[in-house]
Amino acid sequence: MTTLRGLTHVSERVGAALDRNRAILLFLGLSFALYSAWSFLTPTAYAPDEAMRLTLVHYMMDHGRLPAADDPMIREPNWGFSYAFFPFTPQILGAITGNIASWLTSSPWLILYAIRLPVIVSGVVSGWFLWLTSSQIFSRRGAWFATVLFMTWPQFAFLAGYSNVDTFAVLATTVILYSWVRGLKTSWDLRSNCALAIGLGLLAISYYNAFGWGLLSGALWLWCNAVRRSTRRPGRTWSASAALICACVASMAGWFYLRNMLMFDGDALGLRTAEALRLTYGADIVQVGQRAGSTWWSFTEMVFGDPGWLATSYETFIARFGNMTVFAPAFVVQFYSALLIAACLGLLVRVIVRHGHKSGDTVAAIAPWLFVGILVPLALSVYRSYTSDFQAQGRYLMSALPGLVLLSTHGLVSLRRALPAITSVRPVLICVYGALTLAHAACMYTVFITLFAPAS
Repeated sequence: MTTLRGLTHVSERVGAALDRNRAILLFLGLSFALYSAWSFLTPTAYAPDEAMRLTLVHYMMDHGRLPAADDPMIREPNWGFSYAFFPFTPQILGAITGNIASWLTSSPWLILYAIRLPVIVSGVVSGWFLWLTSSQIFSRRGAWFATVLFMTWPQFAFLAGYSNVDTFAVLATTVILYSWVRGLKTSWDLRSNCALAIGLGLLAISYYNAFGWGLLSGALWLWCNAVRRSTRRPGRTWSASAALICACVASMAGWFYLRNMLMFDGDALGLRTAEALRLTYGADIVQVGQRAGSTWWSFTEMVFGDPGWLATSYETFIARFGNMTVFAPAFVVQFYSALLIAACLGLLVRVIVRHGHKSGDTVAAIAPWLFVGILVPLALSVYRSYTSDFQAQGRYLMSALPGLVLLSTHGLVSLRRALPAITSVRPVLICVYGALTLAHAACMYTVFITLFAPAS
C-alpha cells in the first residue's frame, strides 16, 4: 500500500510538472525538428571538420573499439594528427547510434542522421537547461526570450545539426550555469552540487576551449562555501562536498586522460603528441609552429587587420555556414548586432544607476562571472589562432553563447526598466520574435540555395 501511494504521488508530481512546462516542452520539440532540418540540409562536405570526426565514428563502427589517436588509419593528411587525441564523446555516442541505424536501414542519409543524433539531442537539452536557469533569474517572459534567443541563434542551430564537440561543450556550460544559479539561491544544496559535478564532468570530456567555465566554477564554489561570510559552511561540510564533486568528475572523465597518459608517455591532454605529429606528417601549410615574426605588430595585425580575426570571428559566431564560405544575409548580422548593442547599453545603465538593484539579486551576482566566462574562450581562441591553426571561426567561441544570452537578457531587461516610455513590452517582443524567425528562415534559405540550387 505504501509503495502504491508513493508511486501515485510521483505520478501526480510528474503530471503537474508536465502541465506547467507543456509550452517549453513543445518548443523544445520544435527545436529538435529545426536542428534535424539543419542536419538534413548540411552535407558532410559543408560541415567544418565533420569528415575528420566521422573518421573516428566509422573506425569505431567497423572495429568495435576506441581508436588509438596515433593510428595512421584515422590520421588527417593535412593536419597530420587525429581528433582522437582530444575528447570525442559525441563521436563515441554517434558510433553507437550509427550502428543501431545501420541494423535498421541501409540509407546513407539516415545512418548519417543517426550519427549526428547525439549532437542534435545535446543542442535540445542545452535549451532545456538554459530555460531552467533563466526561469530562476528572470520573469517568465524574460526566460522565454532568453531561451528562444539561444535556441534560434543561427550558428548554434547550424552546429547542432552535424557531428562536432562544440555543441556538447555548450551543453556542459548550460548545466554548469544552472548549478551556479541554483547554488547561489540554495547555498549549494545537494542538487546544485550534483548539477555542478555533472556539468564539470561533461565539460571535461568536451572541448578544451570551454575549460574556463570549469576554472570559474571552482573559484565561485570556493568563494561561496569557504570565503563568503553569508554562505560560508564548516570546513568538514564543504570538504565533503568538494570530494563528492571531484569523484563524480573523475568517474566521468578520468578514463580518457588516464588512457592518454598510458598511451602517450604521460601526455594527458594529447597536445604535445598531436603537435609532434603535426610537424612530422602535416602539410606544408600547417608546419609553422608559430606565426612569422611573433611580434606585437603581427599579433595586432592578425586581430584587427582587414578582414581581421576579431571581425571574422564575430560574424562567424553569429551566422556563417558551410566551410565558412556561405554568408548569411547582411540584415541577419545587423539585427543580432543591434540586439547585442542594446543589451550592452542596458548593462551600462545597470552599472551606472543600478536601477532596480536588490540585495540577493542572483543575476547581478553572477554577471561578473559570466563576463569573465565569455572572455576566456575568446582569449584561448586568439591564442590558438596565433600559435597554431590561424583560423578565425566563431564555433571556437560557442561555449560563451549561454553566458552571452543570459547577460544580454539581463541587459535588455535593465534597459526596458530604464525606459518608462515603453508602457507595453508585448509589441516589442512580437517584433523581435518575428525578426528572429525571419532571420533564421533567411539563413536556411540561403544555405539551401547555395548548396542545392542548380548552377545557372
